[in-house]
Amino acid sequence: MNKKMNIKLQWKLFLMWAILTAFTSHAISREESNPERRLPRTSFDISQLERELKSENQFKRRRALRELIFIGADGETVLATALDSEDSVLRRVAILKLAEKAPPEHRYAILKKAISDKSDSVRRTAVDILIYSSAEIPRRNELLQIASRDKNKSIAAIAIRKTFPFYKEVIPFRERVDIMDHAESIKIEKKIEMPRKGWKFTTDPNLVGHTKKWFAPEFNDTNWKEIEIGKHWDNFGVKYVGIAWYRNTFALPAQINAAAVELIFEAVDEAAWVWVNGQYVGQHDIGSRGWDRQFVLDIIDAIKWGTENQITIRVFNEIGAGGIWKPVRIEILTI
Repeated sequence: MNKKMNIKLQWKLFLMWAILTAFTSHAISREESNPERRLPRTSFDISQLERELKSENQFKRRRALRELIFIGADGETVLATALDSEDSVLRRVAILKLAEKAPPEHRYAILKKAISDKSDSVRRTAVDILIYSSAEIPRRNELLQIASRDKNKSIAAIAIRKTFPFYKEVIPFRERVDIMDHAESIKIEKKIEMPRKGWKFTTDPNLVGHTKKWFAPEFNDTNWKEIEIGKHWDNFGVKYVGIAWYRNTFALPAQINAAAVELIFEAVDEAAWVWVNGQYVGQHDIGSRGWDRQFVLDIIDAIKWGTENQITIRVFNEIGAGGIWKPVRIEILTI
């Protein structure tokens, strides 16, 4: 992780903690505003806090939680019992605080348990820690792989995106700062429509495609399903939500003195990662709002002129229909 990303992630964790603390304090203040239920504190009795942490009274539980956190290291043993509380707020706060300071193997155990919690909010907290924390977490990717199969599709989507190692900064050729002065001189020398038919397709529920190099030109996709693009995969009997892969080839003419070769997707529902001739060329991954957005990748450094080129597209769909549901084309640009 780079420094900029670490700062962003730390801020997210800080904000989560601030919100949870405010929620806990609000519940406590409601209790303490009632004179009949007010329990004055002149000192901290660990055994009493442990009993209150298990109280049926939510205000007592959350006040005990706050005071255990205030005590610090002396209260951590009792705070750990909150991991088994029926109160999801207690579990969530305990995970945040204990995972922050725990030894690596203990941190792993806490998070492994948390990603199987019955509460969506607790599982989401665990995933956020796995993604955003700069602390050492043994087998981090293993836990994210488990989270990527979460029954809550939003949680699964977050984990899926973070278990994928490929990324490239994408700036369409016509939007580059160094090209702006030449914008009026850019010419579309040739357009090539990508074939709608002849695509090979498979789902990837276990997220193993990139580790098995399904993007390699020499990969044998004989046993994959035949499919078309320009339609959702549901139109071909694929009732599926998650990661899937498309493979095909396309021909290019003899070499042209091109400034860029743009691969233009009119829409993919909802995210896509693309390889040409085994070389990673970029992604379209802006979340669920990306399902109907056009995106452009400059593939000039990956293509082979005057012959067949191989293309692989990894698609992720979080909900509903998915796939490369609009046409794809190539535009060869000259200046």
